[in-house]
Amino acid sequence: MIKSKLNKFTLGLVFILTLIFTTLDFLLILQKYTELQILSITIDFEESIFVHTTMAISGILIFLNILVKLKSVTIDKKSRTISIKNYLTGFRRQYLFKELNGFINSNWGPAENGNRSIFLIMNNEKIEKISEFTIRNFDEILKGLEGIKNLGCDDSSFIDRIRNTFRFK
Repeated sequence: MIKSKLNKFTLGLVFILTLIFTTLDFLLILQKYTELQILSITIDFEESIFVHTTMAISGILIFLNILVKLKSVTIDKKSRTISIKNYLTGFRRQYLFKELNGFINSNWGPAENGNRSIFLIMNNEKIEKISEFTIRNFDEILKGLEGIKNLGCDDSSFIDRIRNTFRFK
């Protein structure tokens, strides 16, 4: 039986960056409307607050997106099943290897060697995304999928890859 391990470093990094941007945004607003000199600002307040608010909101949305999709993967080679549990909701889905058409590899980054993920395919549709961004032992999970057909690499367009990033499954 192979169980996924949570990649705490990447989750912590996203959380810390979100916290930093939100704190800077709060400090700028506090400085603007009080007499406190917290940060030395040489640019226009409206410009600065727009940039920091945009970064803070983006960080919060990205962190929430990751949190909603955070999952635990368990592969049981004996019963030939893969079980996927959502950490936030506790909802568990289980698939038999024979139910799946296979899986597709997808990479992000320079020369396609960036953040790797796979999509489980059932009835010729992507049903689950498993990403190395949140799973530390991704290679071990890939080895556990030896009983499932590798359907090759994802040839989706850039826009489809962005959509897949924000999939809820």
